[in-house]
Amino acid sequence: MKESGELIPRSMVERASYYLLSVEREGDFLKTLHKRVSAQSVGFSLTLLDCSSGRYKDLGYGVGKVENIRLYAEANWVELVIGSSKSDLLNFVCSKGL
Repeated sequence: MKESGELIPRSMVERASYYLLSVEREGDFLKTLHKRVSAQSVGFSLTLLDCSSGRYKDLGYGVGKVENIRLYAEANWVELVIGSSKSDLLNFVCSKGL
């Protein structure tokens, strides 16, 4: 089965694949929708990226389909962990120069 979205290259081996579904600019930041596909589940995440500082905010998450995303009541800026899926997401999206 072909996955929708653009495959996000991973820097670490993991038994899941990540796909970028959309990116939109929100002021100085980029808001992304991406999904994680593993043998156990499919999850969808909304994330706000700050390309200049290398930080991100998780805005919401849902399992199964995009419509199941629930936005978090609070979202704080988080520093990247090198090799994490969020680090790979930020590097991939920010390198596009959007």
